[in-house]
Amino acid sequence: MSLLAFPDEILLDIFDYLYFYEIIYSFYELIHHNDRIHELINTRLRSINLSKIDLRYMIKSQFMFTCRYIKSKENFLEKIHDLTLSNQYTFGEIRLFLSQISFDQMINIKKLYLIQPALDEYHILFPTKLSHLTHLTLENPECSDNNRIILIDEMNELIELNIISKNSVQFRSEYCRLEKLIVSQLNLIDLIGFSTFFPNLHYLDITLTGTEIELNQIRIPLLTVLKLRSYNVEHNLCERFLLNLLQLRVLYYSNTIQCTKTFIVDGYRCQTLIERLPLLEEFEINLYLCNTYSTDICEIAGSFQSSFYLAKNWNIVCESRSNSNDYHVYSVPMPSFTQLDTTADSLVSSAVLPV
Repeated sequence: MSLLAFPDEILLDIFDYLYFYEIIYSFYELIHHNDRIHELINTRLRSINLSKIDLRYMIKSQFMFTCRYIKSKENFLEKIHDLTLSNQYTFGEIRLFLSQISFDQMINIKKLYLIQPALDEYHILFPTKLSHLTHLTLENPECSDNNRIILIDEMNELIELNIISKNSVQFRSEYCRLEKLIVSQLNLIDLIGFSTFFPNLHYLDITLTGTEIELNQIRIPLLTVLKLRSYNVEHNLCERFLLNLLQLRVLYYSNTIQCTKTFIVDGYRCQTLIERLPLLEEFEINLYLCNTYSTDICEIAGSFQSSFYLAKNWNIVCESRSNSNDYHVYSVPMPSFTQLDTTADSLVSSAVLPV
């Protein structure tokens, strides 16, 4: 049955389930070629949900139509709370949007998601009115000359910040209300100023890179949730950092550990660490132990099957290829964002508890 065969009431009900940008995506051609659909959509758009606008996948004609429509309606810009703009699929979309619409008029915007923004697009072109944002995501933003991401200053209302990039981030001002921070690449040395930059930080999700620094000097006093991924950072350094976070309640830790440089990281060593984090309730690991000479899979697996782990219902297993000194130790079930690579010749220990 053709969509056009539906009565007006059903079509209006369909529109009620869609955001404004979803209607444009779905019915753009009909808007221009069918007078009935055009009139129905115009009728519904007077009361449509404009709180969320996502323009990342629009072709240029759809994008320009959306901008003109929003601009032409009184108070429409004030209704936008959540905005997504992208240069990835429509080159120059962010700059084009800024040439059509002023952020000064979007007085109620709270969430902003920018994909591949140029350096001036998230610095110079955005006025200080953006200081009332509570959520900001920058995905693969352009970097400065030294290949670092320089963040926007004076965002005092920001609660959540997400930086998705292979380049490291440079923080240079205080984000006094920020509670949740996700950074896909962070140099060890940039942890030093965290207590100053983020005095209210509760949730931290980071991938660490870099060389040795005095991590025992780093304290984040309110941090309760930590997802720590390490890239070429020695386990000893990560361990020292963790021992400063006595208020942690949730810990996810991932690392590739060269056992020629440190003592084996097994269940007993992890237990010693956990016992020094008195508030910890959830614990998940994803460790690759390399070159573990004179250690076998039964020893490692058994170390995670003690009464300590049984009492907490923490299931941790170990796998290894045949005749290999490399082991994969991980929690079961694994977090949904973790990739698990297995092979046909893997040896897998039994779980601590039936799962």
